[in-house]
Amino acid sequence: MKAIIIQLRFFLVAYLLFLIAAIILYLAEGHAGSFLLINGAHTGWTDQFFKYFTYVGDGTFFGILIIAYLFTDRKRSWLTFLTLVITTILANLIKHQLFPHTLRPKTYFNDDRLLHFVNGVVVHSYGSFPSGHSISAFSIAMLCTYFSKDKHLGAVYALMAALVGYSRIYLAQHFLLDVIMGSLIGVIATFGCILFVSKIRIKIQKPVFKRMSDREGKDITAR
Repeated sequence: MKAIIIQLRFFLVAYLLFLIAAIILYLAEGHAGSFLLINGAHTGWTDQFFKYFTYVGDGTFFGILIIAYLFTDRKRSWLTFLTLVITTILANLIKHQLFPHTLRPKTYFNDDRLLHFVNGVVVHSYGSFPSGHSISAFSIAMLCTYFSKDKHLGAVYALMAALVGYSRIYLAQHFLLDVIMGSLIGVIATFGCILFVSKIRIKIQKPVFKRMSDREGKDITAR
């Protein structure tokens, strides 16, 4: 466990700074106040930026990582797939089974004049807690840090995940509490998956490219 923490230290430090700042803001401004503060600070270019940047946390990047590592590193592909399954189960269990009727900002305030909406973004009414995009974003950020040779990039990945969380409030989809808890779920679940995989020995086939290379090598030798 210590070795894993050391590898993730730059990500974890950056994440803790984000978490502390978010908790302080939430305690200072409250549930509604913290949302209005973030949602109300908008410009034309940030509308466009967060409208598209929020998709970093929609789960598509999980699929990209799984497919990419399927051809280069099967163990990483398996770890990414396991993490996707675990985080998806947790997100759906908590959001749809434990807290299915939590109000999203649009329904909570019930006054569109108080909220800023971005054109082209479909705003939901229920299932606010927790933020699924935040779970995915922080999970992917931790995995990318773990896989990266340059561990300093962990701070950059953490910042990108934090921006995804920020975008969920900016786009009037979630409250700050939803993002905070989503980030915690993503980080804890992903750390657990990394720890689990590091403790077991898995016999995994060589990546597709490696198998093809080995096969071609044998053919040349045979000639």
